[in-house]
Amino acid sequence: MENYLTTTFITRPENDGTPITLTIPRLEYRDWIKDQEAIYNCRFYNKTKSDGGRRLKNNEYLEHGYIHPPPGQKRGRGNESFIFNERFACQRSGPPRGEKSFCCNCQAGFTAFVNNNSVDKNMITVQYRRKHTGHEPGSNIDTTSGTLPRFVMEFIQAQVEKSLTWRNIKHMLRLDKDVLENILDSEDYDQLPQSVRIDYHHVYYVMKIHLRRQSQLHPSMANSLMKWGTKIQHERGYFASKNLDRYEEGMFFFAFMSQWQLKLLKENGDLVCLDSTHKTCVDGTNHDCYLYTLVARCRITGKGKPLTWMITNSQAQYPILYWLQWLKDEHGYIPSRVMIDDSDTEIAAINKAYNTVNDDVSSGTYTDNVKILICHWHVLRAWKKNILTKLTAKPSTPSKTLKEKREMREVALSLMMNMMRAETPVDFDLELEKFETWCIDVDEEWDGPELYQYFEREFLRKREKWSQAWRNRHHHVNTNNYIETWHRQLKEVYLPSLRRQRVDVLVYILWSLVLPDLMQDHLCTVAKFRLRRMNKAERTRLARVNELNEEEAAARIVSQHGNIIKVLSFTDESITYDVLFDVDDDYIISCTCPDNEANDSPCKHMYLVVQQQIPIIQTEEASRVASQALLNEAME
Repeated sequence: MENYLTTTFITRPENDGTPITLTIPRLEYRDWIKDQEAIYNCRFYNKTKSDGGRRLKNNEYLEHGYIHPPPGQKRGRGNESFIFNERFACQRSGPPRGEKSFCCNCQAGFTAFVNNNSVDKNMITVQYRRKHTGHEPGSNIDTTSGTLPRFVMEFIQAQVEKSLTWRNIKHMLRLDKDVLENILDSEDYDQLPQSVRIDYHHVYYVMKIHLRRQSQLHPSMANSLMKWGTKIQHERGYFASKNLDRYEEGMFFFAFMSQWQLKLLKENGDLVCLDSTHKTCVDGTNHDCYLYTLVARCRITGKGKPLTWMITNSQAQYPILYWLQWLKDEHGYIPSRVMIDDSDTEIAAINKAYNTVNDDVSSGTYTDNVKILICHWHVLRAWKKNILTKLTAKPSTPSKTLKEKREMREVALSLMMNMMRAETPVDFDLELEKFETWCIDVDEEWDGPELYQYFEREFLRKREKWSQAWRNRHHHVNTNNYIETWHRQLKEVYLPSLRRQRVDVLVYILWSLVLPDLMQDHLCTVAKFRLRRMNKAERTRLARVNELNEEEAAARIVSQHGNIIKVLSFTDESITYDVLFDVDDDYIISCTCPDNEANDSPCKHMYLVVQQQIPIIQTEEASRVASQALLNEAME
């Protein structure tokens, strides 16, 4: 069909005004209508009155043909004397409504019928008025202002049902360069390929209608969401929905995940990233909603995976709180660490869900059972923004050059970043003292104290959440990049232009489109059709192992006793670490080095054991990462 659209030109048919009468076989009737629409580049609308179920009877006739009435039934009179009877008119029929009206009183159209006296009741008589009045079919003005022919719309619908977007369809309809050159050289723009008529708005309209049909299980959004919850449960999933009018009128939340996602969440969710994105859908009153996601790095694929979703129309803490409590109470999931942006709302919800003392929310006292980590990227962005506005030269001093301002800001940011990189609480206190002293020392010419007051007010009380001194076993994850990547993929791939749809449309996209893609990607990695993605820390460790030649690598394996392999340290050869492996299932379990204990991810010593094939390991994460990375290196 795409070849037909790119090679078939819009033509101006001879506008013969002579009405004709013809007979068409029943099974060819609908195709005949499409042919006439293609010839005249227009659409004929069904104007048959629906009184007495006439349209239903017409459809039954076209589907099944003429059915003899039961014996003794009286023959119909008036309109009932017709077995089949319908009337079509040109899309531009009807009186014009204003200067830019689409209608122009066009008289083209046809009446089709089969009556009880017809000899062959499978032949349809058509009285056809071919002359179009008030407009010229096939002209540029007519094609640009009119609707697309039916066969073109059916082509678009077929592509949308295959989950193709405007970008995919546009590539399919790209014209050959030679054809374009011929048209431009001839300067004859009256006859153009049908494909040039298709633009973004046509595809968007069809996509919107298709998604609504698939997703809106009930006219009411609330009822549709409940039907979606039932559907999710029937398809081995879980959902939770609650009306939160007690906090704010109209507030709600709808959370869901699959059984497979829950399994991965428990296996990989020691550290999760939590964040929301807006402008993904709207509620029943057309207000923006927010999609919250928990993303964890999958040990098998090495990618960040969205493992549970929650949609709400509020930015308050209560939807997040009910969501996390549902995961804890109903599914027994409690993370060890949660990475967030610098959001007080999310911090409050996490503390109330996991860190209350004796489940007493009213006390306002919280533990650190679940550690909250603040994304370094968002912290640095806030610091840079406020250094520009807070660290300014005092009016009483000579004006500063742009270079002097830049150097001063770089010093301030460096001192603040030293606190972020501090390895222990003692180191943090030393760096804090340096920063405070510096702010006081520059007070004669710069507003250093104002910058320190901002830091003390906004970040000092949260130091355990963003400084490296209090971060243990964080899997080398210091930012929310995994969830930011997920949000970008969602909006660019699945929601490029459909962000003002109802909540149930987003639920459909996540459950019926995104989730199968996640599962298929996981399957391809497990089956080794795709390689596991390594993060920066893993690539650095493996590169260090690959720097060793065969003799140096073998020399670092000290001994093997049972299920323990002793490996020399890479930094201090007087130290050895124990790499523990499972003898029966033949996979590495852990290493006693500080890197593996702190980050719970494969270390250099584990990679070295895999490289030396002591033992031959194939199943667990360290083996998968190393073996696939070695394969990558060999291919390069």
